[in-house]
Amino acid sequence: GRYGFPVRLDWTASTDANPVTYQVWRSINGGTPTLFATTTANGYSLDLSHSSFTYRFSVRAFDGTNYSAFRHGPSFTTKSYSETNVATKYSGTWSLVSSSVYAGGKARLTGTARRSASLTFVGNQVAWLSRTGPTFGSARVYIDGTLVKTVSLYATTPVDRKLAYVRTWTTSRTHTIRIVVVGTAGHPRVTHDQFYVIR
Repeated sequence: GRYGFPVRLDWTASTDANPVTYQVWRSINGGTPTLFATTTANGYSLDLSHSSFTYRFSVRAFDGTNYSAFRHGPSFTTKSYSETNVATKYSGTWSLVSSSVYAGGKARLTGTARRSASLTFVGNQVAWLSRTGPTFGSARVYIDGTLVKTVSLYATTPVDRKLAYVRTWTTSRTHTIRIVVVGTAGHPRVTHDQFYVIR
């Protein structure tokens, strides 16, 4: 499964009469920008590291002869909250399990209905990293106290480090995400590996 922060970069297409290639440049923590990718599309999707970094992306077009001026995107910061981060609040007991399949080597696990894991954060994107497999069931996702989705983690073949839920807003604000275990009959387990936040 995908592992990291899902980010989509979009920009206005060039009006050049000739075919163009776009260069995507990246700066990390205020460092010197370096060439990150090239594409012929006017957009690019990527997964960023789960570490706490500040990114800024810039794009310029090349028509085979000339480069356009750079277009700079806003700076933004990624932050991950592990299963043991003090900001993550649990209701009921979640077992701490260790395995190389989890980010950081550990995760929280329970199969008991109504147990929950929650995080209050400031950001404009949040993601929940979990795991799927034949012994896993469903969980309800609440954002700011409102049920927004019931996620099924059941799969015949296990998938590690699965982004089970992603939510994006246009601006960074304070929000709360809460994961509540359904307790699916026969395969009730739910894993909480990480919460990811972009701001």
